[in-house]
Amino acid sequence: MSREPNEGRRRHKLMTAELAKALPAIGSQDGKGPETLFRVKFFSPYSARHTFFVSEFDGKDELFGFCVSPLEPSYDEWCYDSLENLASVTLQAPPPFPSGVHVLAIERDCHWMPKYAKDIPEWVAKFGTVVS
Repeated sequence: MSREPNEGRRRHKLMTAELAKALPAIGSQDGKGPETLFRVKFFSPYSARHTFFVSEFDGKDELFGFCVSPLEPSYDEWCYDSLENLASVTLQAPPPFPSGVHVLAIERDCHWMPKYAKDIPEWVAKFGTVVS
């Protein structure tokens, strides 16, 4: 795996070699709906909602999964994103940090255990338990 943007600023890599090998190829879970397996979870520690559950990876940079929007549930969606984009996102640090300090906005849940879409409350709220 190549070096991630901001590598060294967080205590872990967003994508380890082991995770990259475990994630299936882009398109390989098409049509699985509630049986889609999310093997990686990225989230923002500064937002109650912003979460990206990853189901597929191209082995280099492109990710596919279900995004829980930081805005509101109507924006939750299946989407593509890039590892480089997620690793690069920073934001103005909230108090008590001093003004002008930027923090990494996206982290990987290092304690995440793979879950099916049907076991993710935000996915069920959007699609129900069966997708036609």
